[in-house]
Amino acid sequence: MIVFKSKKGFTLVEVLIALAIVGMALTPLLLNQSSLALRVAENTRKIKQLLAAENFMVTSFIGFEKDPQKKKNVKKIEEPETQLSYNISKPSDKIKKEFKDIYTTNVTIEWKQQEKTLKEKLVNFLFLPELKKDD
Repeated sequence: MIVFKSKKGFTLVEVLIALAIVGMALTPLLLNQSSLALRVAENTRKIKQLLAAENFMVTSFIGFEKDPQKKKNVKKIEEPETQLSYNISKPSDKIKKEFKDIYTTNVTIEWKQQEKTLKEKLVNFLFLPELKKDD
């Protein structure tokens, strides 16, 4: 083994070991960061869909107030690619017994993700005594 009198720096082996240790320490952090970025993107899509669905529910109900025959409505949005369906209907018999003149408004949110069609619903209950005349 060669012995140097003055040791002014690191050997190549020391540098490689240090790089390996830093790499092993950073790998889980980078994987976690990647997973976090995917979750943020997914939650952003869900928030956009939910806001679009709420807006669609309000505008569809305003349209229904102007024309009570418009109990259904459909809309497609591009970003994120989603189909929204609006419907005003009578509630289940159990709810009808407890509350008179209550109707439900449903907005179905439908989108494709990894070759699967996924659905979610927003449900709202409305007191509409004037609708009873039209049914």
